[in-house]
Amino acid sequence: MKKSFLYLFLFVLPFFSLAEQKAIPGQNPQIKSAESALEKLMDKYPALSFQLKIKQEIYLSIIKTNLSSKGVLNVKDDKFLLDLKGNPSSITLFDGSFLWHQADKKEKVVFKLKNLMQFQILTNFFNAKSFFENFQIQDFQKKGQVALYHLKPKQNMKNLKAVFMKAGGFILEIRLTWKDSNNWQKYTLSKPVQKDFEQEMFQFSTAGFQVMDQF
Repeated sequence: MKKSFLYLFLFVLPFFSLAEQKAIPGQNPQIKSAESALEKLMDKYPALSFQLKIKQEIYLSIIKTNLSSKGVLNVKDDKFLLDLKGNPSSITLFDGSFLWHQADKKEKVVFKLKNLMQFQILTNFFNAKSFFENFQIQDFQKKGQVALYHLKPKQNMKNLKAVFMKAGGFILEIRLTWKDSNNWQKYTLSKPVQKDFEQEMFQFSTAGFQVMDQF
């Protein structure tokens, strides 16, 4: 059980840090064109449902531990299923109302989370409308065919400071930064593939599980 609470901490209250780009608001005159480019990029993602391969990397400085896992992200409308194998192997499902997180597949414990922060709903990073309702571009750089976006939340999201996104023909990487921390997390993403899913996929069956409501 202690391990499950550690992994829940990593997912729900991750503390990330990046020292790459210290942007100054309004310094880049291309912000507006960057917004348009990012919006067009997100419009490429299939509107109904898609799948992509994903790698998650976390460094927790408190215990000096690297956690790495790979899997798939299935998306349908505003719902998603993130199935990861590695350290840890986990399941995260958002059914449109609640986020269900099985922090360790070896344990029959699932956390039922409500009152979510917008960064926890991964579908927000692929939908231009919901994305720009919650985030704004702080700075933008172009290096060859790769665009680097420094984003910040429009409203307070606990300790979230900024989001860094790397994009080419699709979103390549998402990294989240947090205030007053030396830890980091990174999602590396593949090109999305249009794929249809049954709605039942996005319902978590609690049979045999101990359900822990958000505390």
